[in-house]
Amino acid sequence: MNNTENPVKKNRTSQKSVRKYKENNYDRIELSVPKGKKDVIKSHAARYQGEVGTFQTIGYSPKGSVNAFINRAIDEAIVRDSTKAGDGG
Repeated sequence: MNNTENPVKKNRTSQKSVRKYKENNYDRIELSVPKGKKDVIKSHAARYQGEVGTFQTIGYSPKGSVNAFINRAIDEAIVRDSTKAGDGG
């Protein structure tokens, strides 16, 4: 009898673990953009992946991903708006 694990079962277990981790550690936000803007965002994120080295240090990965770009843009806007308002965060 073969003593190896069933790769399909192992893959399902892995997927379940990843899903559970994401549910426990991330909030999801649905974002709607006008047709065509998604491609512009993807292109921009990919183009500037090597120029911004902060993704890894602040927990965004992989560099150049749309998710990382959107998170960075949100964080930058919050800092900028907080600085303008003088409330410091």
